[in-house]
Amino acid sequence: MSFYKHLILLYNTSIMPAFTEEEKRILLQTPIELILSHFGKATKHRRGNMFYSPFRDECTPSFHVNPNNNTWYDFGTGEGGGIIDIVTRLAGCSRSQAYDFLASMRKDFVALSKYSHPKEKGKASRIDIASSRNGFRNRSLISYAEERGISLETLESFCKEVIYSIDGIRGRQFYAIGFRNDSGGYVLRSRFTKKCTSNDLSTLKCIPENDRSSVAVFEGFFDFLSWYEDNGYCTLPCDVCILNSVVNTERSLDFLRAHDNILIYFDNDEAGKKATQSIIEKTKAKYILVQDMSGTYLGYNDYNEMLKDRISKQQSN
Repeated sequence: MSFYKHLILLYNTSIMPAFTEEEKRILLQTPIELILSHFGKATKHRRGNMFYSPFRDECTPSFHVNPNNNTWYDFGTGEGGGIIDIVTRLAGCSRSQAYDFLASMRKDFVALSKYSHPKEKGKASRIDIASSRNGFRNRSLISYAEERGISLETLESFCKEVIYSIDGIRGRQFYAIGFRNDSGGYVLRSRFTKKCTSNDLSTLKCIPENDRSSVAVFEGFFDFLSWYEDNGYCTLPCDVCILNSVVNTERSLDFLRAHDNILIYFDNDEAGKKATQSIIEKTKAKYILVQDMSGTYLGYNDYNEMLKDRISKQQSN
């Protein structure tokens, strides 16, 4: 019996409830490229998302992966499908067993129905940071950043690889991209994580010889990283303020008012427009030039969405 089949048998014979629909939805978002790598299949020689088929030896890549909807198509056999289809073939398991396999290989997966414990209503689970480091080694986090258009160089310039635990989930640690806020806490992001250890904004100051009269303000740090990456900056061209949540709009005003020019890169949605208008109105008396920069990614919800779409189109050409 293969290692993978044996692992799945252990999962089936243990007393574990079925996955919820939300848990299945999360597991189905596991990138197919990650599955190929997990099974030791070649993932380096790719062009236009073409890979060597994991089902046979070949000289010319004929296995296409569509990262937008996480599907695959084998031009050599005319077969295709989603992530469950490829797991069942590579692991030799049933479709229901495939979910157990995905959960077993995913260090960042939190199975709510299996590991979570009841907590007081309205009381958030405590997040404890086990460690943080400047260099990124977790391939899942690096891949996640790359999928969002962020290079490893940019990622490591502003973020840390964080290992954390959650109160109520015993014996498990999780990996995330950590972005520091002004309270010394972290905003945590991974493909399946959206958490923070404390709610505060993040402010970054450019080096003294640069123009300190301007500040660029963003809702989230991935939009900031996208802006930095997209413009090819090597150093910050101006001060930066990341709200980390629009609820911190009021808290950001003192920092923003210390500048002559405010460039706002908020989401093209109701909350983003409302926050933009709030800053415009509350800095009016200070004679500050406030510019709504959301038109630079018109047609997209945010800066990162525009960057991802552009990269996807470039790769498909």
